[in-house]
Formats: sequence, structure tokens, C-alpha cells
Amino acid sequence: MGKAVDQLTVTILANDTNPNILQGRLLDRAPFLARGVIFAAGSAAGLQATITAGMTTVARAVDINAENRLPIDPDDRLIDDILFAPGDGFGISVTNTTAGNLDINVRIILEELEVAQ
Repeated sequence: MGKAVDQLTVTILANDTNPNILQGRLLDRAPFLARGVIFAAGSAAGLQATITAGMTTVARAVDINAENRLPIDPDDRLIDDILFAPGDGFGISVTNTTAGNLDINVRIILEELEVAQ
């Protein structure tokens, strides 16, 4: 069974939204049938994330932990057990609700699922 991991830090401008922080990255599409988990931490309060898997929104306007660190488990676990078919699109839209720029730190782990035959 395979595993794919991506970690990134993105600056979200004041009072702005990045429609997909994963665009063009390793895991903007699921490489295999997988179950995923997302961890996130912000540089300060005021970040919200909406997460899509395939055509399904799995989390909407979730507040991001304001710990100003790389995400750790379990404290910064945002959502888990997201199921992906091979090639499913994966998106994280992030909104900054404050008057200053904020950073979001994200770690994504996809674990390949075996298909019983």
C-alpha cells in the first residue's frame, strides 16, 4: 500500500480568499484510491478553510487553529477519513477574515486503500 504526503505554507492576503491552495501541487488530484487526512495551523486567528474531494464539499468554512507552527497530530487535525477515487480533484479554499496577511500551514496524507477481490 502506498502513501502520499504534501506539506505547504501559503500566505493569504488580508480580507482575501485563495480558491485552491493545492492548485498545481503534488496532491491536487488523488494518485490512487485513498483515504485522506488534513492537518492545518494558521499564523493567527482569522483563517477559514473549505475542503472539496472530487465534486463533494467535505468541510465548509472551518476555523483554522491559530498556533503558528507546522501542523501536529492530533491537535491540528482538520478532517480525516476523506475518500478519494483515483484522479479525484482535491481542493482547499482558504479565506482570511482579518485586515492583515496570514499564513496557513497544511499537511496532507493520503493512504492507498486496497480493493477486495
